Amino acid sequence: MRFSLLVSMLAVCALGCRTFEPPKFNRPHGAGDGPLVAIPFSEPARNLWYGESERGEALIAGVLAWARSNAKPDFAEGRQIDELQRVVREWQGREIALEDWVKLAAPLGVKYVLVGQIERLSLSSPMAVGIVDASVVFSYKVIDISARKTAWERKNSAVSLAKRGELEAPILEFGADKKRIEEDLLFKAGAEIAKDLYGYTVESGYNDRER
Repeated sequence: MRFSLLVSMLAVCALGCRTFEPPKFNRPHGAGDGPLVAIPFSEPARNLWYGESERGEALIAGVLAWARSNAKPDFAEGRQIDELQRVVREWQGREIALEDWVKLAAPLGVKYVLVGQIERLSLSSPMAVGIVDASVVFSYKVIDISARKTAWERKNSAVSLAKRGELEAPILEFGADKKRIEEDLLFKAGAEIAKDLYGYTVESGYNDRER
């Protein structure tokens, strides 16, 4: 009886098993245990502050979209949050200190603030001349407003649009829809951040091998 059950379980896994990878931040709860406000990333290399970078907006859009489709996030939204975004966008200093984030977000009932920056983004590589080889490097942190501290931080995380062997044919730079490629890259980076914050489900078959 036990042998038959084991065989059945292996057969199911051969077709596809689902395993939940817990969030790296605040295990096991992740960022879902309180309202979070996501600030559009800055882009220092282009002198673009929070809310000024279209790339920063696109990356955060990726975070929100992935989390809403794959987790149960509690994103802080509404007029007060819009006002917070405006105050951050028009901030006169060269940085926003931890105590400033606390003063800005605490009255709104926000528990977490997600803030970060795009370090660099490239659609090409010296090793692949004439071929799209998109990658982005970014840093971010999660500020726990209620605890008045930086609760999580990742620096210089790198994401590429595709791993070697994932594309059936290389995308040539000439004629490529670079805007779309950039958007896809930033969405993927946003998804990686959301996975850190909320965890994710891995589907794998018995014969699957990591590429």
